[in-house]
Amino acid sequence: MARYWWITGPLALSGWIGRTYGWLALLSVVSGLAAAIAVWWRFHPASWMRLGWYPLVGRCRRLWIYRRAGLPR
Repeated sequence: MARYWWITGPLALSGWIGRTYGWLALLSVVSGLAAAIAVWWRFHPASWMRLGWYPLVGRCRRLWIYRRAGLPR
């Protein structure tokens, strides 16, 4: 869990919000975050690419593409 905190943290937080406040509040939080990211991407794409997109792509590639096949970690 601590190794992939950037996956389990938001999932645990969304589970807590969903249980405590209901699915409508969870939907509102997710929609608000998506809107904020879309506005950031639209009005300042250079900083979005540098601080948002490239780190996300790097983490996903590290998980799936650049791992050793068939060897335990």
